Amino acid sequence: MASGAPPISIGFGSMAGRSAKKVLPLFLEAAFRSGQRVVLLAKREDVEGLEMSENVFCIESVPHDWLFPRMAAVVHHGGAGTTGAAFRAGVPQIVLPFIADQHFWAQRIAELGVGPEPLKHKKLSVEQALQAVRTVMQDKAMLKRAGKLGEQVQQEHGVEEAVQAFGRAMRQASE
Repeated sequence: MASGAPPISIGFGSMAGRSAKKVLPLFLEAAFRSGQRVVLLAKREDVEGLEMSENVFCIESVPHDWLFPRMAAVVHHGGAGTTGAAFRAGVPQIVLPFIADQHFWAQRIAELGVGPEPLKHKKLSVEQALQAVRTVMQDKAMLKRAGKLGEQVQQEHGVEEAVQAFGRAMRQASE
């Protein structure tokens, strides 16, 4: 990773499978066309038969809190955990929501200005993926907003606050 500009991370977590297999080649082509290096988070069976350039490093699993701060951007499915890790890392996000709350997080990312509008995985084209990659790599205001949001999230102590709130509620309930 240290041999050049930060790469982008592409991974669809629990959404891996047929739907993700359809969009992975499109994003790999977009990354190739834009000259971006890629860290591809995927199982071996999800990438079988895919043509990958020398600028793609594939790994099955790596902690997001370690990887994302080293990335230029994150392409993902919009799961709450992945979204939160990317917020904390302060990097722009490209989201292809598949189900449930992923649509909410994808829209929230766009509203906060830390990523483009959500992409529709069923209608995704290489050109749309390429435009999204170019946007997160070149939009200086988006990069700045993502960095500022990352700083804000890093100042929060959500788990500690939740534990304290739970403790207060338990004490009040027992009184």
